[in-house]
Amino acid sequence: MRQGWQTLLLAGSLAGAWGLSPAAPALAESPLDILVRSVDPNAAYSGDQETRQLQAPGGQPAPARPPLRQKVYRKGSVLRIEFQRGPVLFDDGKVQRRYLPGPRIVETSPSQLASPVIAQQQRALRRRAVAEQVGTDTIAGRPATVIQMKDVRSKLPSRKVWVDRETYVQLRQDITFPNGRTVSTYFTSFTPGDPPAAKLVLDLPADVREVPKGLGRPIPPLRAAVLARAWGGLLVPKYLPEGYAFKGYFLSRFKGQDFLVALYQGQAQGSTLSVFQGPVMGMAGAERVPNNQLRVRSARKGNADVTVVAPLSDDEMKRVMDSIPD
Repeated sequence: MRQGWQTLLLAGSLAGAWGLSPAAPALAESPLDILVRSVDPNAAYSGDQETRQLQAPGGQPAPARPPLRQKVYRKGSVLRIEFQRGPVLFDDGKVQRRYLPGPRIVETSPSQLASPVIAQQQRALRRRAVAEQVGTDTIAGRPATVIQMKDVRSKLPSRKVWVDRETYVQLRQDITFPNGRTVSTYFTSFTPGDPPAAKLVLDLPADVREVPKGLGRPIPPLRAAVLARAWGGLLVPKYLPEGYAFKGYFLSRFKGQDFLVALYQGQAQGSTLSVFQGPVMGMAGAERVPNNQLRVRSARKGNADVTVVAPLSDDEMKRVMDSIPD
């Protein structure tokens, strides 16, 4: 689905609650007004969360398993979530990072707390959400308004949200998918106010690798070379913009075919250049701008299709692509 309130709320159920600076709820507020306020980033708190499956597909009772636990820290547009198995999600309002300590990589993606993103999510709620207050409750010792909502234009999951009556933070969210599966994320403890300063920064090891979200773990160069034999070998740009350096190979799949992704990291925060190379599938000649930062250029190079994705100008993109040998 396009960026909107469903995206935000799903992210909220996995990555923490979304809230507003403390204020007393107005009596005239509708359930939709409360939901819109609950996605504003101006909140400060810390707490413990749990996520568990309430119902299995078909609406059957879920297997008895321990919940997943995470610690959440939030101040304004800075959000940190520490998952029990080691990963850390950190969003500073500019870039969202997910640190995986095992492979020592950081996955990057656009911030979900940037002001334009929040504004878009609030507009989507106004346009497409149907909201109904279905009661009141207490979550982690906090009085909450319980709201049931759905998207009027789709068959997407329905959600029940518990919104803190003082801070407007979402204290609990239950998501019911079309197949009947229901997942709940909720606070077990919640403390309004600034978290410890150390939780509002992300300190990483010097040797950590930064990769775009979705690439997964890097693969050994030898494995990359073996895979590339199918199209004549690894294709390496002879030109890279100043400050970009090779970081590793990653495996990707498209239409059932294995592709390689060669990742080059720039010096600027969040700047990566990705070179996708794989079997010919008719992608040559594609040029597009998927958002205000990234550009995409594709071309046929010998027995391979090659696609370059980077936050560069048209001229720089062409120069990189032209430097890759045929």
